[in-house]
Amino acid sequence: MKKSRTIEPSSLPCFRLRDINIRGRGLPKILLGILAGLILVLSSAETEARSTPITIPTDIVSGDLIFLDLRCGICEAIETVTQIQYRQRFNIEIPRISHIGILSQNADGSFDVIESLPKKGVIRTPLVEFLTRVDKGENERDGYRIGRFKEEYREAANTAAKNAVTWLGTGYDDTFRDLNRPYCSALVWQLYKNGDSNAPLFDLLPMYFGEPGSTERKVWEDYCRNLGIEVPVGLPGISPGGVYGQAMRAGYFK
Repeated sequence: MKKSRTIEPSSLPCFRLRDINIRGRGLPKILLGILAGLILVLSSAETEARSTPITIPTDIVSGDLIFLDLRCGICEAIETVTQIQYRQRFNIEIPRISHIGILSQNADGSFDVIESLPKKGVIRTPLVEFLTRVDKGENERDGYRIGRFKEEYREAANTAAKNAVTWLGTGYDDTFRDLNRPYCSALVWQLYKNGDSNAPLFDLLPMYFGEPGSTERKVWEDYCRNLGIEVPVGLPGISPGGVYGQAMRAGYFK
């Protein structure tokens, strides 16, 4: 049985996203920082502390992956196109996921999440703060999921967590082409693309942005038009949900 500890809302910091400059939920003009299941827009408006307690599992270790199901118009588009892609390509159903990070344990036993964000690049975020972005608990809609690697992949996961620290301060490419300035799931791909024969390797796939004329494709077209680029349909990439889906297919997680 999974053990967990509960933190009451009053003990949580109020995590505000002023630097992302989003002022309304689902406003069409915002369309900031997206990728077909890759880029993270944390929330709409300034995020307030949760109204329900956060329950943090204690059966987690460095190298485990943590996935968020965020609620915003762009986040919904990210999740939808990834589900469509994996349903059509692999005939599997994956959960709704729009962001990913890798867990890193501190000397005092607490956990941070190493993640990549628009405008910030690769940063370290306390796990408690990271979880204030979702409204529910583990394996719930609007909550989070943890990818706990099986023992045969544990050494590779530990190595990935150690290597993640070396990426801190790396920039974020808004055009999604430079994987050496990775978005959230590209960071995870980088950490696992090299390793021993037992390392779980995540594959880059042709990026999918929804069918022409769909709501999801229009979101991308507006975003890319603002950057002066074409929607990068078919270029190699990987989404947060894609990482989860590939782990499901390969049996990497417990």
